[in-house]
Amino acid sequence: MADSSNPLLELDSSFVALLLDSMADGVFVLDEKGAITVWNRAMEAITGYREEEVKGQGCGLLSFDL
Repeated sequence: MADSSNPLLELDSSFVALLLDSMADGVFVLDEKGAITVWNRAMEAITGYREEEVKGQGCGLLSFDL
């Protein structure tokens, strides 16, 4: 059961999406199966992939040079 006294738990999903898209850092979120569920605009700029292209895909499409 969610704690309704915590205002952060009641953030509207559209507000959270706007917040993520306004970030300069790339952010992506995976679900419990490893599929991409969130992909912000900075990730689009970093990788060249649009959110529509990667949503539902596994993170294996990403490769990072270390």
